[in-house]
Amino acid sequence: MSRSSRIRAVAHEAGANTGVEVDAEDLSVPGVWTLSWVDGPTAPTLAAAVAAAGRRLGVPGDDLVEVRYERAVTVRAAVAAAAHRMLRDGAAPPVSALAEVVADTEFGVDAEVEGQAWEVADFVLEGSGMDPDSTSLGEAEEVVRHLLEAGRNGVLVDLWLEHRPGPGRPPVLDTAGVVDDARAAVGALYRRLQDALLTGSAHGADPRARQLAAQSIRGLVAELVLDCQRADAAQAVIDGFGMASLSTEIGLSRSALGKQLGSLDEHTRTLGWMREHAAQWARACHDAADALRGQGTALPAAARDDARRLEHADPDGGWRAVRPTLAPARRLVADVELWPHPQHPHRRALLDLLDALDAAAPPTRAERHQRRPFTPGSRDLLGHHTDDHSTMLSQLS
Repeated sequence: MSRSSRIRAVAHEAGANTGVEVDAEDLSVPGVWTLSWVDGPTAPTLAAAVAAAGRRLGVPGDDLVEVRYERAVTVRAAVAAAAHRMLRDGAAPPVSALAEVVADTEFGVDAEVEGQAWEVADFVLEGSGMDPDSTSLGEAEEVVRHLLEAGRNGVLVDLWLEHRPGPGRPPVLDTAGVVDDARAAVGALYRRLQDALLTGSAHGADPRARQLAAQSIRGLVAELVLDCQRADAAQAVIDGFGMASLSTEIGLSRSALGKQLGSLDEHTRTLGWMREHAAQWARACHDAADALRGQGTALPAAARDDARRLEHADPDGGWRAVRPTLAPARRLVADVELWPHPQHPHRRALLDLLDALDAAAPPTRAERHQRRPFTPGSRDLLGHHTDDHSTMLSQLS
């Protein structure tokens, strides 16, 4: 058997043992063979497999001295390597380190890159326009930039909601990235509430008094967080998502979430009314803002900011677009001094609508079921909107 036949036989067996097809060529330098393959094991791992195959086949060691190893890595595999690091370490590697990460990553038999990393890679590649079979490192770097921008939690939540055959286990969110912000915000809130509860006491610095206040604060903060969660759940319910379905979607039993949150009536009452009267409310907000800003006298800064918020009420945006105007509207109609006279028609119009809102009953089950439910990828429902609860932590610090 010639040397070329022996090397090709070794390459074939080494490839079979590591799960890849290995090509053996001596085109570049006479007598120097190049073994090339796609994805699969790293070069050191294949070199060890070649040496082992050579021993089993009785190939002389000198035949394998002048051998080069060249691995090509597809965009899909490179992104999977980055996704593996993201899942393991909490963040994707920087783009500048991708070549080194890929070179050190095993993709063949006994590969370190597991199933979820491949799922993430396929998911982010799906909308990238990149050819997953390309071996361009530059294209892989572009996709990895998306992993870095979206972050571990963002990618896994989108994968869970948008790219699954049916209900699946929700991801475990990594809180490490928000610990410092949360600690600062909660610490500032804790100290502020503690001082407020002990104001006027001659023993405000006494550790017993501080611990007594702390016990009260724990209960208060827990209830506030629970109410934020109720508000979020109510938004889903008002759009037709049943509580039992919402509970099972996030990995709980059908009744668990409802038991945890209790009644959502106070929240659904407001949202249900604003859903049905969004356009009417928006027009009243615009009219009131125009009346306040057009009366020729300067408004106080706070009132001016509230009037500006009313101007942003979108009559075509549904309840999500007008909900942020509710608190500013209440403040403006409550301050009679802002208006030319208390019975100004546009103040009266807002007051009448607020009275109707305050008297409204929560929507019935049948009314809620008439709404369009959430579906995976429903950006308009899952939406990126701002409300009082979503900015709570930032306002605490």
